[in-house]
Amino acid sequence: MAVDKEHIKRIRESKFVRQREKDTATLRSKCQSGYRFGDVTAKGQSAVHHIVAISSLQDGNIKPRNKIKFFRDCMALTTWDTNEGPNLINMPLKNVYASADRYSPTDMVASIRDMLPGMGIADAPLGVFGSVPDLPCHQWEHDAYNTEQVIDLFKNIWEPLAENQEACKVKASSLQGELESASVAWRQFLTGRGSEHGGAAHCWLNRNEPGYEAFWYIPFSMNPGTPKKVKPPPPLQKGVKAWLKALFGLVK
Repeated sequence: MAVDKEHIKRIRESKFVRQREKDTATLRSKCQSGYRFGDVTAKGQSAVHHIVAISSLQDGNIKPRNKIKFFRDCMALTTWDTNEGPNLINMPLKNVYASADRYSPTDMVASIRDMLPGMGIADAPLGVFGSVPDLPCHQWEHDAYNTEQVIDLFKNIWEPLAENQEACKVKASSLQGELESASVAWRQFLTGRGSEHGGAAHCWLNRNEPGYEAFWYIPFSMNPGTPKKVKPPPPLQKGVKAWLKALFGLVK
């Protein structure tokens, strides 16, 4: 399908933003939820995650394809910025787990939740270096998250929107409301996944205990379907290289 430059121009001149913020510092400043360290993010410990992914809103991932021009028109009438706080959450990177074992090998800080009683992990404004948050890892089955989200948005946004066009029921605010709802639902998935089986912090601390091999990895996975089984990594003392290989090596 040929690119309709006029439609693309209308989107770019509108308040609908579906491209990543170029200034990383600005993006981080807008992200006030998830795994943070006061007003900053520790280098190498977390990444800003777009809950409704940028890739999910690109033309190539939107169907039905014969409605793309119509969807672009809807976008041009919509106030939505994928880089705003409600659609962002700081998520831990794999270095978090290495740091946890390295800095507290015998008495690991189990969770930010334990240090700030009554505060939900996803909303905790303060993190502690060497702690493990009850959130999935941003580098663990991220592709599966994107794939499932594209399917979800087709079923719950694009397909109904196309049907409403045929019935002349589309309103300018429809797409915005649907995207906001999708962002809330996918945030709930992430925070809920990180809390499964006692939470990511609990599973990490007990990963080598009897019985935990069957499920310890689940809270760390971004896969909305069935997470791929991963063997629990041994203590970091056995070597960083071997540790990382064990952590991210999938069991077939």
